[in-house]
Amino acid sequence: MFTRAARFQVAWAESDGSTVTIALLAFVLEAQSDLTQVLFFKFATNSVHFRHKSGTVSVELGRLRATRDAIAAKVSAFTSSYIETLPDL
Repeated sequence: MFTRAARFQVAWAESDGSTVTIALLAFVLEAQSDLTQVLFFKFATNSVHFRHKSGTVSVELGRLRATRDAIAAKVSAFTSSYIETLPDL
């Protein structure tokens, strides 16, 4: 059996001046291929599965500004460790 998977994420943010909306879409494509041979006969089966999730969050701009420092403190540890794992180009 031969299996391959591809994973993708797309995120975007937009603001109408008073509210910030952040949306995320994540999906996975999984493909499987089987080949069975008996003497001179070959039997192949193929399948593809698609899974997806999405979510949206909206925050008032004033509340986001009031919590900016707390959010930055929480995210900075994850950002630094993620950047350290990136390969050199």
